Amino acid sequence: MTQAISSARKWILAQVEEEKGQSGARVTPKHPSRLHAIRCNTDAAWRKETKAAGLGWVFTNDRSEPLGSGFDTREAVRSALTAEALAMLQAIKTAREIGHSHLSVASDSQQLIKAINRGDSSKELHGILHDILDFLLSFSAISFLYVPREANVMADRLAKKALVNFGQGPV
Repeated sequence: MTQAISSARKWILAQVEEEKGQSGARVTPKHPSRLHAIRCNTDAAWRKETKAAGLGWVFTNDRSEPLGSGFDTREAVRSALTAEALAMLQAIKTAREIGHSHLSVASDSQQLIKAINRGDSSKELHGILHDILDFLLSFSAISFLYVPREANVMADRLAKKALVNFGQGPV
């Protein structure tokens, strides 16, 4: 599975568009451009005692203006890292459903972003990472980046709100 994830990541990075110009061919990577990409911040809140997770995500445009948001809950979540991956998966599904084609996905989980960008898979994330990679083909361009916790406040609030609404009390 690790090899499949690594191969899928390499394929995505290898996708290029050739644009003919006066000076010949120019190669442009298929990463979201700053002007056209929708930014999607994701986060999760997890309760070790109950194994419940709150998931949150926020869509913004290139001027950081809100375009939408969402939150959800999951039960029987094994770890905080698994919760982070589930939040990202749900956000990507939502982005596809509402028609976004250029997406920049941000998370404050360095471990998750490294796992996606390097194709490193663990038993813990195996199935979820596979599902995330399956969705990559649904987008014209997609990238994953780490952001500090301070830059992820809105998604964090939504994740915590989801847990509270699920009857898990304040986080």
